[in-house]
Amino acid sequence: MAIFKSFSDSHFELDGVLYPKIYDVKKESTTISLFNVHSEKWLNDGSFDISDITIETLVRADFATEILFLNELKKTVFKKGGGNGMGLQGSNTLYFDDATYVYISGLRANGDWYVNRNTIANNTQTTATETNNGGQTTQPLTLVICQGLIYS
Repeated sequence: MAIFKSFSDSHFELDGVLYPKIYDVKKESTTISLFNVHSEKWLNDGSFDISDITIETLVRADFATEILFLNELKKTVFKKGGGNGMGLQGSNTLYFDDATYVYISGLRANGDWYVNRNTIANNTQTTATETNNGGQTTQPLTLVICQGLIYS
């Protein structure tokens, strides 16, 4: 059973693991696959049978049509918003991922940058800032830069 929950305006939870809302829903027959629109990778390298998906507490049968069900799933895993096709959502927030982490790079109201690094396996979070990364004076804009930061 795959349980999807909206965690915040920018994240969703799938079976207890936090993901950024950057996934497109692809339907084939009776299965759903989630495609990361920035890294162009499939979530968990697989698909989910529609009958095994729960959105919050609702299953497919709770929706009048399959289209309504799919639209609700899309709202849960993808946030429409500003952007330039490179991961910008809202005010200077960038999302990256690799096999181990989801990185969220952003700017605070005072202009200081931060990167939150969420471990995919257990959703633990560490943060990198300019304070503990003195050589990085501007917001990290690539996955490689985010991977090279010092986190605490």
